[in-house]
Amino acid sequence: SAGNLDRVELAINQWLAILHMNANDDFIVADRKARAGSELAIVCFEKALRYPNTAAIYLEQLENVAALKLGEDTIHGTHPARLLARYHALQGDEQKVKNVLRGYIKQNLDLLSDDDPLNDWQGYNGLAMHFMFAGHDADALAAWSLITPDDATGNTENLTMSDTTERKLEGPLRDICDGACGIYWTFANNFYLCKECDYIKFDQRCLDNLRNGTMKLKICNKDHEMLHIPAYDPVERRRIGDGNVKVGEEILSVKEWLQRIRKGWGIQSAEEFRKS
Repeated sequence: SAGNLDRVELAINQWLAILHMNANDDFIVADRKARAGSELAIVCFEKALRYPNTAAIYLEQLENVAALKLGEDTIHGTHPARLLARYHALQGDEQKVKNVLRGYIKQNLDLLSDDDPLNDWQGYNGLAMHFMFAGHDADALAAWSLITPDDATGNTENLTMSDTTERKLEGPLRDICDGACGIYWTFANNFYLCKECDYIKFDQRCLDNLRNGTMKLKICNKDHEMLHIPAYDPVERRRIGDGNVKVGEEILSVKEWLQRIRKGWGIQSAEEFRKS
């Protein structure tokens, strides 16, 4: 009913009513509030882009939803803030992008600098999603490339392309194609992410169905821009080298890359903070 203004206003009012509910530590209410926030944020984002003359009204509403910080401890909870950052990115305002997302980038960098290597994939996952909405596709793809599979011995040194083709490999992800085809991914390996929806991903076939209008599910939008996460290539991974990452056409050590992110976003490490 997006073309019916009365229906849109009714939906907005319903979402606002949900957002003002008291969760009282009720997980279900908190979850519904986060979903309502995402739905409202998408409408405000799209209208701010479509109607520049009244963009300020919708942008203010988007800022208000982002400020609620609904479930910000998860990627899903940061969706309104990511949309706000994407709006500023599309307007070419890099400083506002960083102001919106700096705290979330820091949270994920902190995951990568703690003493638990088992949560590193979550840090890379968080960086990847926030960088994508910030318009930093090279950094997003770099972060995705570091969510790799492990063989039985915990390394990828002897993996071949046939291993990935036969789906023998396992990684830390638990991501399912939102086209309901049953395909899932446990590491970064040939899927498409929507740059507007909240963590919506497709394999090639489901994306084609979305684009040509044959998808039965009412999900995403055929006009939304997608980021393609390339197929995992163990030969390329070995060429890049253990402890390194490819950022655009540049190969850096992961440590150097993370330091560059901190500098570019004006984020101090815990050690730097203690010394200051």
